[in-house]
Amino acid sequence: MKPLLLPKPSQTSRCVLMNTKLDLMLSRGFCEPDILETAYFHYRNICCNDSFFLSSLWLMLPALIFIVFGGWPRKIQTISPQTSSSSSDETFLPLLHTFAGKLMAILADFPSQNKEQKKKILESWEKIGFPLQDRDTYEKLLQESQDIFLSDTIHLHSESIIHLQKAFYKLPYLRILLLNVIEKTEEATNTLISSFISLSEQNRLTLEEVKKRLEENKGDSLSQILEQTSAINESYYHMRQEYENLVQKNQSQITDLTNQIHTIFEQLRSINDILGQNKIIAVNLSIEEVKFGEQGRAIKVIVREIQKLNQKIDQFTAEVSHKLEHFERFNKELWNSWIAQMENSMTQFQKASENASILIAKLRDASQHMMDISSLLQENATNMQKDLDAIVESLQFQDITRQQIENVMSYLGQIQDNIKQGSEVFTALGMTFDEWDMDKMDEAKNDLIREAKISSERFLLK
Repeated sequence: MKPLLLPKPSQTSRCVLMNTKLDLMLSRGFCEPDILETAYFHYRNICCNDSFFLSSLWLMLPALIFIVFGGWPRKIQTISPQTSSSSSDETFLPLLHTFAGKLMAILADFPSQNKEQKKKILESWEKIGFPLQDRDTYEKLLQESQDIFLSDTIHLHSESIIHLQKAFYKLPYLRILLLNVIEKTEEATNTLISSFISLSEQNRLTLEEVKKRLEENKGDSLSQILEQTSAINESYYHMRQEYENLVQKNQSQITDLTNQIHTIFEQLRSINDILGQNKIIAVNLSIEEVKFGEQGRAIKVIVREIQKLNQKIDQFTAEVSHKLEHFERFNKELWNSWIAQMENSMTQFQKASENASILIAKLRDASQHMMDISSLLQENATNMQKDLDAIVESLQFQDITRQQIENVMSYLGQIQDNIKQGSEVFTALGMTFDEWDMDKMDEAKNDLIREAKISSERFLLK
């Protein structure tokens, strides 16, 4: 069954309606002049501003109710064709004509394109003719105006029911979207928690491995290396000291040896001096041998022996001097070579000691760096645990959110059930709320697909 859609009342009909109601209340003595003025201004707003008809109507309804019901206790008297008097005619007829004159002024302000509407309004007033005794005409026009109001009300309710019908068929799909939100949120949260747990476990294993290696290095390897390196560096230092002492000692001994060689040279010079004196003695004895002749033969023998001895001594001193000179040169060359080697060794010892010191410093830095890494890993593990706790806490909050969404879904179901319970009223107005109306469901689904902002929601609805 198609919905009953009545046409909206025209501006002319609304003017006739207000004209009739006010005129009828005036004729029955329900109004006082100030109340009539208020109704007139509301009437002027309605006639001159059609776009705000509904808002003006709702604003004017309390005034009309006040006019009808609030003015009832103060009514002057009920005028009828049988009970009308000249006093009541004199009281209300001028007011009615005044109101009609104001209505004519309003009609004069209408745009030229509304000539047809003005014509209809004038025709309605010609029907009335301002006769207070013509009650049937007023009653008929009042009934027509009430029919117009009923038509307008049914039209408004029809539009509301159409929107309600669209919302009814959207409810199942909204429940699907809400369920999808819950599933996607829980899936994303579980994935995030699994990733954090895996990362936390890896970090924990890494931290344990680093601690284990650090303890091993600290307890055995690294400590031993540091001790051994320090011992080597210390031994280098002692060797250097001993080597320097040995160099000084050897230098002293070589100096003593050189001095002794010089002493021997001095003694050889003394021997050479004695040898020279022996030669002089031999020459003198040779001279004395010549003087004594045959008696000097014994002296001659002595002279020969002395000359032989001088010759041997001269030869011996020459050989000793030559060997001493050679030994002195060798000793000097050996000393110079030894000094060079000692200086080179001292340099090597110095470099080795410096390298050992650098190695010790680097090992200590490496140990400190490993300690820092261990502390950093420990801090990261603590932070990750805090993040995991926060995620777990947010998961609890998410569970609350899920419960709230489920409550919303329950409310939507209740709304759907309530709409179904009122289906008889809606059916009487031409609306059906059949849950299995595929055309309406497809229309609602297409509306939601167009309104969806996320591609996954559109895919889910399709």
